[in-house]
Amino acid sequence: MIMDGQVTRYYSGLFAKVVAVLIVLTALLALGGWMFGIPQLTTVLPGYATMKPVTALCFLLCGISLWLQDGAGMAPTAAVIIKQKLATVLALIAALIGLLSICQYLFVQDFGIDLLLFRDKMRGEGQPYPGRMSLATGLNFLLIGTSLVILGRRFSWARYAPDILMLLVMFISLIAINGYLYDAPSLYRIVPFSSISFNTALLSLLLGIGTLAVRPDRGLALAVNSRDSGGLAARLLLPVAIVAPMVIGWLLWQGELAGWYDAAFGLATYTTALISMLTGLILFAAYRLNSFSASRRRAFQLVEIQRHALEQVALGAKLSDTLNEIIRDVEKLEPEMMTSILFLSEDGTRVRHGASLRLPGEYLSAIDGLSIGPSTGSCGTAAWRGEQVVVSDIQTDPLWADYRELASRYGLRACWSTPIFGTSGKVLATFAIYYQTPRFPDARQQRLITTVTQIVAVAIERARAIERLVKAKADMEAAQERGNIGSWELVFGAPQASWSRQMYRIFRRDPNQPVPAFAQFLRLIHRADRKPIINTLTRNGSLRGRQHLEFRLLPSLCGVRYVSATIDPILDEQGNTVAVAGTALDITDRKIAEITIRQSLSRQQELSRRLAEVEEDERRKISRELHDRIGSELSAINLNLDIIRSVLPADTSMVIGQRLTDTQLLVRNTIEHTHDILAELRPPGLDDYGLIVALETYAGLVEQRLGIPVLVGGCRSEPPLSLLTKTAIYRIVNEALNNVAKHAAAGMVNIDLMLTDNLFRLTVMDDGVGFDPPGTGVRGYGLLTMQERAEAVAAKVTVKPGPESGTQVIIDVECSP
Repeated sequence: MIMDGQVTRYYSGLFAKVVAVLIVLTALLALGGWMFGIPQLTTVLPGYATMKPVTALCFLLCGISLWLQDGAGMAPTAAVIIKQKLATVLALIAALIGLLSICQYLFVQDFGIDLLLFRDKMRGEGQPYPGRMSLATGLNFLLIGTSLVILGRRFSWARYAPDILMLLVMFISLIAINGYLYDAPSLYRIVPFSSISFNTALLSLLLGIGTLAVRPDRGLALAVNSRDSGGLAARLLLPVAIVAPMVIGWLLWQGELAGWYDAAFGLATYTTALISMLTGLILFAAYRLNSFSASRRRAFQLVEIQRHALEQVALGAKLSDTLNEIIRDVEKLEPEMMTSILFLSEDGTRVRHGASLRLPGEYLSAIDGLSIGPSTGSCGTAAWRGEQVVVSDIQTDPLWADYRELASRYGLRACWSTPIFGTSGKVLATFAIYYQTPRFPDARQQRLITTVTQIVAVAIERARAIERLVKAKADMEAAQERGNIGSWELVFGAPQASWSRQMYRIFRRDPNQPVPAFAQFLRLIHRADRKPIINTLTRNGSLRGRQHLEFRLLPSLCGVRYVSATIDPILDEQGNTVAVAGTALDITDRKIAEITIRQSLSRQQELSRRLAEVEEDERRKISRELHDRIGSELSAINLNLDIIRSVLPADTSMVIGQRLTDTQLLVRNTIEHTHDILAELRPPGLDDYGLIVALETYAGLVEQRLGIPVLVGGCRSEPPLSLLTKTAIYRIVNEALNNVAKHAAAGMVNIDLMLTDNLFRLTVMDDGVGFDPPGTGVRGYGLLTMQERAEAVAAKVTVKPGPESGTQVIIDVECSP
């Protein structure tokens, strides 16, 4: 278990940057000291070894590389990659210089790297190897450079290699530092004329620590940063274990040099001081570890409270039981603690008892239903303010002025109340902690309060959500029952679907029985209606969009029932159908009504057809009677009048001749009117020549009567219709032209014919005043007559306005080729 990653990375990176800056600044100061002849900038101990220019250069390279290494481990952006590559190059140069320096000592060679900088000043020192860094310094730079190179690598072998290399660097540096502290030249001068300076050893030690800080989540850095007891012990013991012996030993050695005591006394004092220091350090570490363990134990207890409460919530326990369990677990932590949870009423003006175990029942009854306000005790005020209210002493706090006597009666002296918020930010309840002695909450108790309020908020919101869900489900069930609608859902791959209660009623199933499997469900459906259902519900991922199905259920004691189903696919994130859901509506009553209406319409259509047949038959009979009897007799009368006129003497009175002429004119007019009546009773030529000829003949008569063009155009092929259907179409055209004559004030009428493979369409279109929806009177009756004639022969009449003006009457009738 480690610290928060972002916090650890931030502070470790900051420390590494600080180290890098110190290294770079120190190296620049040393180079400046050589450039401007200031010896104090090249060593911190006058008369001892100085930091060579090439050493300062290597520190400069390593410091910059360490600064750039801060970006390692981040997302591999272009900038990070460039920084990492540059850091690697600089570290390689430093490691190479260190390696060459070691080789110069081992092979007694001079590669010229010692005098890269300030050559003249280096030769003026009079040393055998002017400008050469010590063997220990070269080894340190080889190790540091190598560590910086492999620091950003993700190979398994590179995980702990930097730690090992940096431990060697710090060990070498620490030996040199102790050599300077105790004036032991052999510790900082491995070979003659090869001393590592004090500031070089100190910077090497600091550089090693900074390099380890770059990777806080690995190796030694991880061990120190850990929040476990090992990490705590390392942070407590390491600084003292490193610094204290050095400081104590150096102080005792200085006292011995000053003649204050002899070597035996100094050694005994050092041993005693070291034992005392280590004993105190161990006791202090034990105290801190115990505190740490107690904190962890407390944290585990809080986690256990959370787990137990969430388990209760997940199992669907009653809210009161869940809250009592939370309070029981909390009060186990401190026997002196008494807690309570008060709900806020729905109108947000009062507190209501929620849960409590140790508080007296009379006290809980007394505060149940109290109004909230700015000075209504701890809980009422916390609910009013929406913030925590801590009353350390009820007897002196003004918030309890009206309730002080009540609290004193039951020995309550301190009360801390914290509002419990929902996800919407609204106060749901308050959590209060009571004590019988005055006190303030500490950090540990505040963490407990935060944990409990969060858990209680979850429990309350979950319980109320379940209540709303149960109510919504009950409302939905009631609505489905009133509307006779059921709902269902089927997840592909699940053993069975889920049904609402109304589904059981629709399918006449026992709601206490499980939902039938798919095969059982199909057996409830009429055999002829099963295939569409099988095709729809077995398409799985290919189902797209809403589907509508109607099917019959097998006959039962109540007879055949009809169901209308709606099916909607449920898609996953990839757009595949993973389940289907829908509704089922019992439409038996509607279907029975539709069947009744269809049967009634069928009977009405049959009656209309029979009526049309009877009407045409009567028209045919009347036409024949008029033609055979009255027509022939009128022709005979006219013939007799011609004979009478021919035999009259020449001197016959003009009055008689005039009367005879008038009589012949009347007879001829009567014959013409009789022919018109015959034409209206029975279309001339319809039986012998067909519908088109009959329409053209009638159009000519209307044209003569109205004095406007009546044109018949379009298809010239005779439609394959029955005589009854042709007669009905002819009558509808008669009625349409009569409407034109009476109402349209048209200047022209077109009768257009169209015949396709299975449809015959006739359109009567005028350019008159336009279509006026039928209301009452003759025109409305005429439109109704056209509609009835069309329905009698299974035709369809549509009346609508023309494209620009006038009216269109469209007759559609199906026909077979």
